[in-house]
Amino acid sequence: MILVAALALPAKDNDKGGFNGKWALDKKTSPSGSEAPDNMVEHIKQKGNQLVIQSTWQEPKNGIYGLSMLGLTQSEMKFSTDGTEDDYMIGPYHFKSKTTMDGNKMVTTWAAASDNADQKANLDGTWTRAISDDGKQMTVQVQGKSSDGRSTNSTFIFKRK
Repeated sequence: MILVAALALPAKDNDKGGFNGKWALDKKTSPSGSEAPDNMVEHIKQKGNQLVIQSTWQEPKNGIYGLSMLGLTQSEMKFSTDGTEDDYMIGPYHFKSKTTMDGNKMVTTWAAASDNADQKANLDGTWTRAISDDGKQMTVQVQGKSSDGRSTNSTFIFKRK
C-alpha cells in the first residue's frame, strides 16, 4: 500500500507543470489581449504523443477574428507532438501543422491554404506555448503572415484554473 501511494505523488506533481488542464485567457495581462475574444478557455489533454485542445469563447459581436486567432478559435484541435504532420480542414482552409514538445515548451508550425475563389489565401506561422516554472501560467506566442501581406506577432497569457 505504501508503494502505491508513493507512486501516485509524482504524477500529481507532474500535472502541475505540464500542459494538461484548464487554461483561462487573462486579457488584462496579455500584451495582445485586445485581439482575443472574451471568456476564452482552453482545455488541454495529452495522452502519449496526441494532444487535444478544446476551446470555448464568447463570439465577438461583429463575428470577425484577426489573423492572430486563426486556429486558436477552434472548438477542438488535435496535434501529434512527435513532429508528425497533421492535416485537416479549418473552415475554408486546408491546414497542415507539425508540433514538437521539449519540456514545458510546445511549438506548432502551420500552413493554411484556401482554394475558395472568394477567400483565396495562403497563411503560415507558428504557435509557441510555454508553461511557467511554477506551472500556473501558459504564454502563447502567435506569429503568422498571409499571402496578402498581413502579419501578426501576438502574445496571450493563460492562467491555470
